[in-house]
Amino acid sequence: NAIIGTNVDAIGEIIEDGVNGLLVQPSSAKELAKAIRKLASLSELRKQFGEAVKMKVIEQLSPAIEQENWHQVYQKVLNK
Repeated sequence: NAIIGTNVDAIGEIIEDGVNGLLVQPSSAKELAKAIRKLASLSELRKQFGEAVKMKVIEQLSPAIEQENWHQVYQKVLNK
């Protein structure tokens, strides 16, 4: 599934505009409508974004990887 999100908080870190989804400005109904129309009319793009975001989640955001990332952050803080 393709994703449309707003460029706030961690969403902008997870979704790469035009790579694995579309980012729109917060509170911009015009941009959101444009993004929805784009994805509705381009089935291959929806498929491409869906596969790309799935790989990102598997490779970078799985619970085990997130746990290791936080472990490294804590180690840096504790070692200072």
